[in-house]
Amino acid sequence: MAEAEAAFRRVLELQPDFAKAHNNLGNLFLQTGRFAEAEGSLRLALLHHPDFVEAHCNLGILLQETGQFAEAELSLRHALELNPDYTKALYNLGNLLYQTRRLSEAEIAFRAVPEQSPDFSSAYNNLGNLLNEARRFAESESVLRRALELDPHLAEAHYNLGNLFFETTRLAEAEAAYRRTLELKPDFVKAHGNLGKLFHETNRFSEAEASYRNALAWNSDYAEASYGLSLLLLATGRYAEAWPHHESRYSPNRTSQDVVLPRLPFPQWHGECLTGKSLLLLPEQGFGDQIQFSRYASVLKQRGASRITLVCAPALKSLLETIEGVDAVLTETETIPVHDYWSLLMSVPPHVGTTLETIPNRLPYLHANPERVTAWRLRLPSQHLKVGLVWSGNPRIGDFTANAIDQRRSMHVRQFVPLLQLPGITFVSLQKGGPAHAQLEELPENLRPLDLMADVRDFGDTAAIIQNLDLVITVDTSVAHLAGALNRPVWVLSRFDSCWRWLEEREDSPWYPGAMRLLRQTSPGDWETPVANVRSSLLLRLEQK
Repeated sequence: MAEAEAAFRRVLELQPDFAKAHNNLGNLFLQTGRFAEAEGSLRLALLHHPDFVEAHCNLGILLQETGQFAEAELSLRHALELNPDYTKALYNLGNLLYQTRRLSEAEIAFRAVPEQSPDFSSAYNNLGNLLNEARRFAESESVLRRALELDPHLAEAHYNLGNLFFETTRLAEAEAAYRRTLELKPDFVKAHGNLGKLFHETNRFSEAEASYRNALAWNSDYAEASYGLSLLLLATGRYAEAWPHHESRYSPNRTSQDVVLPRLPFPQWHGECLTGKSLLLLPEQGFGDQIQFSRYASVLKQRGASRITLVCAPALKSLLETIEGVDAVLTETETIPVHDYWSLLMSVPPHVGTTLETIPNRLPYLHANPERVTAWRLRLPSQHLKVGLVWSGNPRIGDFTANAIDQRRSMHVRQFVPLLQLPGITFVSLQKGGPAHAQLEELPENLRPLDLMADVRDFGDTAAIIQNLDLVITVDTSVAHLAGALNRPVWVLSRFDSCWRWLEEREDSPWYPGAMRLLRQTSPGDWETPVANVRSSLLLRLEQK
């Protein structure tokens, strides 16, 4: 590159208006990331040759690289006006439209490329990726296979095919595709990361860890692999090593921005001394996460904070106001006063030295309102064993990753029928959410749990109901954390690729000692085994009662 640059510069000393040399020098700068110099050279090429198609195209690519999308589109379209058959401009226009989420236009552009250049494998690859993202899996597979027919060594197409297989649970094929990707391109960081995720979800922890670490060896700033590694380390109880990686969950480099840092006129807390200082604790992710980590408000108050303010979803406010040491609880829509520091709730553990042995787990740390407890007691039967049921979590339809996890952690209420048939037990629905709640109508009337949820206003009401129950049986959702935080007996039915907080192969939880029992799937999608174990335990409990 250095020699090429010197040669182009010598050409331009001899002939300063040589547009091709300006263009080629600009392209060299573009390839080596010297964007300001690239733009200068390309604009000089166009100054000397305004209809230079290749220079318009290269300028469009440069402007796209630097985030100037509107100008980039103008340059690429101008190149195509000058030469409608210029495939490179059409392909890069498709890339720009795809990047700016104009997917239908991008699809048209990608489909037009092979009409001009039938062997343009990268266009098939990008079209296949777009179709996969649109959940058009059959079309995507066909297009990606065409890309690989044209170029069997196109690592990106093997990778995208692996993603398609992963998302459609063809896991053996996904693994093979990722491995082939890495044979062709050992530094393909995303392939290492996704292979790690595949191993992680199939409980192949040692292989998952190796893949995550391989990704980070090639790119230490790859946030997706760092976050995946954090969840694996947490699941295996290596908290001290895990927490720093866990901060990558809000990295701007992550594809999935499920945690976004706030813009506040006071600094983020990074473990500074809190004596005499005020601290704002902010929620993140789901209700269960907020319930689980709200315990840290008391820990920080004990460490000398003068004022602790907790922000939460409105449905949690009345419940979180019962936490010892919290001075104020605000909802996300209320005005936030200035504090000395702010922190995300799940960023507190590393700064207070949380390990498996030092989890702040004194229970209960949440409390049901006594008046609500009494009011709900009057609506529940006084006889029989009273057992609460939850069979589904929040589907989070707008978030593909979260929705995929919810589908694995949730079940249909029909799968509780072996329990609902047991005599001597009053089952009480604690299920919120329209679609899951509607499943009750599919049960015979004599098997339907008592359903009072239409009158439940918030988690404070749910807590009051739980306080009146003998037991809660739930899938891995917020009610599991609620019952545990109240120190009420709770049996959690956990999916095969269990959440990190339940650790490996344990039947108890150090986060909720004495209150929680874990019953796990023995294979993906197998609810029959944990439900059968619950049924056996309920029969034993009935005999004891």
